[in-house]
Formats: sequence, C-alpha cells, structure tokens
Amino acid sequence: MAQSVKRDFVGMEGQEELVKKLRAMGDAVRGTQIERLFLRAGKKMRNTIRELTPVGPTGNLQRSIVARTLSRRGRKAAPAMVAIDFKFGPHAHLLEFGTVKMSPRPFFRPGVIATQDAAGKMIAKGFQRILDKIAKQRAR
Repeated sequence: MAQSVKRDFVGMEGQEELVKKLRAMGDAVRGTQIERLFLRAGKKMRNTIRELTPVGPTGNLQRSIVARTLSRRGRKAAPAMVAIDFKFGPHAHLLEFGTVKMSPRPFFRPGVIATQDAAGKMIAKGFQRILDKIAKQRAR
C-alpha cells in the first residue's frame, strides 16, 4: 500500500522572497488591463448570446444584450458583466422562461453555457500575457 507524502512548504528556503516578488507582480498589474480583459471576454459571450436570440420585427431584443464594465472600487479592477438592458428588451424573461400560454425559448442561458469555457480560457491567457510582460520588464 502506497503512503501519501505530505510536503511542508512553510519552511521552504526563499519563501519570503518569492512572496515579495509575487506581490510586486500583482501590484504592477493595472486595473485597466484586467478590466479590458474581462470586457473582451464579456463581449465574446454577448455576441454568442445575440446569435441565439430570437429576432422580432424591431430587433430590440438582440440590441438589449450588452456587455459592460461595472464601477471600480478602490484599486481593485472592476468586473464586467453580460446582461439584458430591460429598456430595450423588457420581454426577454418571457421568451427565456416562457409563459402559461407560450413555451420557453431560452437564448441567454444557452449562450452563457456555450461560451463560458472559451471566455475562461481567454481570461486565463490574458492574465498569462500580462504576467509574462511584467516578468520580462522586471528581468531587465
């Protein structure tokens, strides 16, 4: 029977220096970089949802699907969101969930599900590019 090996990194040599370097890299990342990254992923999701959205005579429902950056709080990056602007699509929930007289015609949730992996990968790759750039600058 194989024994599991526990590794204790608390006493690792250079741990304090590593933590300092990671914090410095984190401080070097500007909120705007992250906000642009989140918004780009949100726009990808918005576009997919729009493709799945039923088109009526006005096209307002498609137009109502928006990707926006929320307000920044302090130094933290503002998150982005994909939502329905109910000024243009007040009937979106009726199509998404249906009514007593109408079957559901979901478009928003399937769009989110279809793009969540791609958006997550886009964000991860974006963070990697940002951190690589900072590491190169610090190496000089």
